[in-house]
Amino acid sequence: MVEVAWSIGAFGVSVFLASKIRRSVGPIMHDLWLIALMVCLLIVIPWLACFPMLLAIHLLLGIGFSSVWIRSETRFLAICPTQFLGRFRANSLFMTNLIGLIIFAVPILNSNLTITTLYLLLAGGDTGNSHHT
Repeated sequence: MVEVAWSIGAFGVSVFLASKIRRSVGPIMHDLWLIALMVCLLIVIPWLACFPMLLAIHLLLGIGFSSVWIRSETRFLAICPTQFLGRFRANSLFMTNLIGLIIFAVPILNSNLTITTLYLLLAGGDTGNSHHT
């Protein structure tokens, strides 16, 4: 259900942006603020006990991720030479799939790393496992 919430958010913003983007997608500062908000949401996820709230946050994460992704690609594709478009798309998909692989495969390969720990690491939070001397 969490993946469905993410997908619904991503689909909704994709449809909206596909109908709105012409040439310019606006200042990059909007994307940076959105990424900062997503980091905050990722930090909160491990402590959520309310399932509807977890679904709502994943809906927002899907919206944020897709919005930044589409706007960033649009920004780059506007300046990318035609001969490099295929390479750019292949690299973009590779990086996206690699991040997904890390999040879902690492806990299987290393039982000490949980999804919660990975969310915190990806959000830049402290996992509580660091030892300061």
